[in-house]
Amino acid sequence: MKTVKHFIELTIPVTLIVVGMSSFAGGLMAAGSVSLNRNFIFSIAAFILIMAAFNTINGIFDIKLDKISKPHRPLPSSKITRQHAWRFYVALAVISSALAYAANTYVFILVLGVIILSILYSSPIMWLKRHLILNTTIVTACYSVLPLLAGWVAFASPFSIPVSIFVILGLTSFGMVIVKDIEDMVADKVSGVMTIPIVLGLERTVYFLGILFSFAYILISYLALTKVLFLISLVGYLGMTHLLFSIKKNPYPRLGKYFLLEAIFIGLTVEVLLAVVYIL
Repeated sequence: MKTVKHFIELTIPVTLIVVGMSSFAGGLMAAGSVSLNRNFIFSIAAFILIMAAFNTINGIFDIKLDKISKPHRPLPSSKITRQHAWRFYVALAVISSALAYAANTYVFILVLGVIILSILYSSPIMWLKRHLILNTTIVTACYSVLPLLAGWVAFASPFSIPVSIFVILGLTSFGMVIVKDIEDMVADKVSGVMTIPIVLGLERTVYFLGILFSFAYILISYLALTKVLFLISLVGYLGMTHLLFSIKKNPYPRLGKYFLLEAIFIGLTVEVLLAVVYIL
């Protein structure tokens, strides 16, 4: 039982909640209602598992870094061996691919894309993780935009997506990834990984996030055809403003995980509410 717990920890479950809810929101918008058919369920499950695999392979290649910032994690603490982690990664990737194939061709292509990105992002082959904007963009795509698209294509064509909604959620998710980078500043600086908090510094990063979130919620307000949608934009903006003030007040990465949890809560709330309003 203890080993099972460690394998679950390896997948970073809190991020999988984001993935699952993004897929659900995409399907909700495409279907126009809550419709849990087989393709949709398989699509959500496939993306949760492939992102669990993404987190696993990233943990495998980040053992040395995690010994600095997260020594309690299963791999740096030797609770799980690298060999067992590799087997776990392969199993997750295979099961995810099978579920995606059973869903439809579009979902299968998306899952294969994440597998390729997970290798290029984490491994020494290209180590895309070290590149500034590319790093944040890949994480945003894999954890938010692609799961959203996977839910959408379970019911509709990828060429019929509501671009404006995807852009809004993509910008919000991009900001959440930057908040996540705050937690990893110490290890990233040591390893040479370039992130926005490291390049800009914490204070300028807060201002950058303020501009980013403001633009996203201005766009929501511009598209708001109902008072409900406008209210969502206002509530979300106030939540993110509180988050940014919290970061500025406590300018140290040790509180990064608490900032991230707050960002995830706000982001998921806005995402689901946007999906609901979209279909009304």
